[in-house]
Amino acid sequence: IDATGNFQARGKQSKSPHGIWYTRVSGIWQTVWLETVPTTYISDLRLHTERLEPPCFQLQISVVPEASDLKLRVVLMEKENKVLEMEANSNDVLKLELPGAKLWSPESPHLYDLQLQLLDARLGAVD
Repeated sequence: IDATGNFQARGKQSKSPHGIWYTRVSGIWQTVWLETVPTTYISDLRLHTERLEPPCFQLQISVVPEASDLKLRVVLMEKENKVLEMEANSNDVLKLELPGAKLWSPESPHLYDLQLQLLDARLGAVD
């Protein structure tokens, strides 16, 4: 649907553009791409941090379609070093403790990399 009706009176789609130095356009005007996903995949990720001693975080994923026979492998990396690795059922809420964690602050903006892998019953990667 080309939405160039009266309800859209400004911008690149306007029928009478003012104050712009380019031609009006409608439709797709930037690069578009499609990405395939496997039949079973991680559709959502929820991460909640807590400032406790030791610092910890909770992790929960959603899988499409829902499946109870899948495992989740979690790997927490600090640069090239593996800090933590664990596996659990994909529908579990994981609570991960991280003793000695370097907490992020504006003065010390330290970040960790989190790698997630969805595994089937044979522990082969699904997503």
